[in-house]
Amino acid sequence: MPAVVAAADVERGDLLTVLSAALYPVEVMAYCHREVAADPAVQAAGERWNERNAPLLATLEDKAKAAGIGDEARRQADERALADIKTAVAGQADKPAYCRLLARVIDAGYLDIDQRDDLRPALKRILATQ
Repeated sequence: MPAVVAAADVERGDLLTVLSAALYPVEVMAYCHREVAADPAVQAAGERWNERNAPLLATLEDKAKAAGIGDEARRQADERALADIKTAVAGQADKPAYCRLLARVIDAGYLDIDQRDDLRPALKRILATQ
């Protein structure tokens, strides 16, 4: 029985890791659009990322719910991500240019959930349980 518990803990950890990191593109585009400059291209990049990643994100959300990952854990992860975004953007000399550069990277698909090397191992473990 302990191996099952350990596997469940790993999946929960993997799910939190992937969901927290996966939403970065949408969160950073929303932050840039709201706090730096209301740039339609930045907002559109976030929307297109959402469209491309919606099916996989829905699967991950369903698995998180089934794993008992509650709103509080998600809220804390979102708060950490937002703090990281604020720090990263604040550290840029030209914040609008930084946001436009990120929008191009996001639009090109480099930060799509299934394309990120940093998420690949956890994503593989999560999806292996389907």
